[in-house]
Amino acid sequence: VISFLIFILGNFSTQDSIVESLSVRFDSVDSNMSYEQALQAIYEEVERLKVNNATLEKSINESKADNATLQSENENLHSEIDSLKNASNRSEQIALAESYASLGNYEVAIPILNEITEKTDDVNALLKDYITNYESSIIFNAEALANNGNYVEAIALIDEALKIVPNSQALLTQKNNVTPKYLVDTIECYKSTNL
Repeated sequence: VISFLIFILGNFSTQDSIVESLSVRFDSVDSNMSYEQALQAIYEEVERLKVNNATLEKSINESKADNATLQSENENLHSEIDSLKNASNRSEQIALAESYASLGNYEVAIPILNEITEKTDDVNALLKDYITNYESSIIFNAEALANNGNYVEAIALIDEALKIVPNSQALLTQKNNVTPKYLVDTIECYKSTNL
């Protein structure tokens, strides 16, 4: 019986010391509470913390989603600004090219249009028109020079034009036409028969 009483009193004493130490660590536990009341208060505080933690995680996730949306909208806005800048630059380049072309300076207008990165149908149409006009003027001038016997100048004129309009079939054909042909260049003597 004495052992049993010692055990019970020791158990109460242990529980009282546990409640005392819990009251120091937890605001919801008072040192006057019973052991069961202290455990209940701690359980309720833990449950409250779980709910608060879930709410905070939800807020953080929503905040991340909002940040991602804002970042996406920000990127879209920057993309639109860049697009407007490009459109403005494109319009300025087209206007500049048109001003040079109106003066007949196709050798300046064509490279300006070639610098435009996003070529729309109107830019391609202008470029085609300017190239055709430029080729026609070069061919006309080269023929005039060749007719006066200035073959070297005619070829030099066409070579300069080919720097602006590379691989122009019309200019390459004209260069071939104004290049003087000599019989020796065409047929070597030892290959000819009955010449």
